[in-house]
Amino acid sequence: MAHDPDALLIAHFDGLIVGTAVAAWDGWRGHIYRLVVLPDDRLRGVGRRLVASGHERLRALGATRVNAAVSDDEPGPIAFWEAIGYRRDPGMSRFAMSL
Repeated sequence: MAHDPDALLIAHFDGLIVGTAVAAWDGWRGHIYRLVVLPDDRLRGVGRRLVASGHERLRALGATRVNAAVSDDEPGPIAFWEAIGYRRDPGMSRFAMSL
């Protein structure tokens, strides 16, 4: 966060944090990572508002495309991203390696 503190988006209600996301810009594409909403606050638009805020931030930085990292084994989050207009990118695969 020292590099880009504005990347962290925080949703709060009645003084409590109810959701967070990271909206990062790499100079080429926008990325939304770690979208999390407390279970009791899901289905209330918190996630949608966080993503909309991320889009706004990334658009202002110059992004014309946004990627979202979503686990394949979680149908709830997949349904959320699809419901707000995201589609799987058939030309991309994510690779990872532990250091």
